[in-house]
Amino acid sequence: MTLIPAIDLLDGQCVRLLRGEFDNCKVYDLDASRLAADYAGQGAEWLHVVDLAASRDGPKADTRPLLKLLQSAPQSVQTGGGVRVESDVRLRLDHGASRVVAGSICVG
Repeated sequence: MTLIPAIDLLDGQCVRLLRGEFDNCKVYDLDASRLAADYAGQGAEWLHVVDLAASRDGPKADTRPLLKLLQSAPQSVQTGGGVRVESDVRLRLDHGASRVVAGSICVG
């Protein structure tokens, strides 16, 4: 079994949505890059990152926090959230993602 820790990003912050509601989320006072490094230090070879801003806002989302994390994470990263077109996949792969999780693009 492989455990993959997850980070949910929303507007550059580490969060957890409560009941999947954007207006009801817990914000953690954590730096995503530092958290990724901590997970790697604990032996995590993979990290799962969801860009909730991209999921919520689509093409107008600010992807810079996600791209920064993709480039700085010491482990392999799979990422999802807001992946709607092929260029969304390419952008993430070009910035260091090892895998891209796509839901809407597959059924849309």
